[in-house]
Amino acid sequence: MSTPTDLLVDAISSAVVAQLQPVLDDLARPEPAPALLTRAQLAKQLGTSIASVDRLVRRGAPYVRLGDHRRFRLAAVLAWLEQPAGAEGSEA
Repeated sequence: MSTPTDLLVDAISSAVVAQLQPVLDDLARPEPAPALLTRAQLAKQLGTSIASVDRLVRRGAPYVRLGDHRRFRLAAVLAWLEQPAGAEGSEA
């Protein structure tokens, strides 16, 4: 048989879990990558340096130009990296 203290503890536990569950769900869900990445974001996604991203661009990695800035689609860059050496890239 449950004591009044046990019932109170159960009620408080249920209330706390109900309040925290949305926060815990958000923490467990990875944040989606933005559609267009900066050089720094692409470098982080690829696990490399910004200088390496610049070298990839010089070798023909695809990018989108927004004014004076280059932005990258991760899927396009990954597909380009999978191509045989010597395949030409372009603005995506």
